[in-house]
Amino acid sequence: MGQVFLGLSPGGRRVAVKAVRADIAAEPGFRERFRREVEAARRVGGFWTPPTWPG
Repeated sequence: MGQVFLGLSPGGRRVAVKAVRADIAAEPGFRERFRREVEAARRVGGFWTPPTWPG
């Protein structure tokens, strides 16, 4: 789908930043699938799962 980078929030927290490939982002339905992915990530917690931001 793309690449994931380690970033910092304005408050200094480590966050995952996903850069999606342009060809995939242009696909019909992509935004809905990505929205569901973000919702799922917000429900998961633990040491190996970075928090979503803002959140």
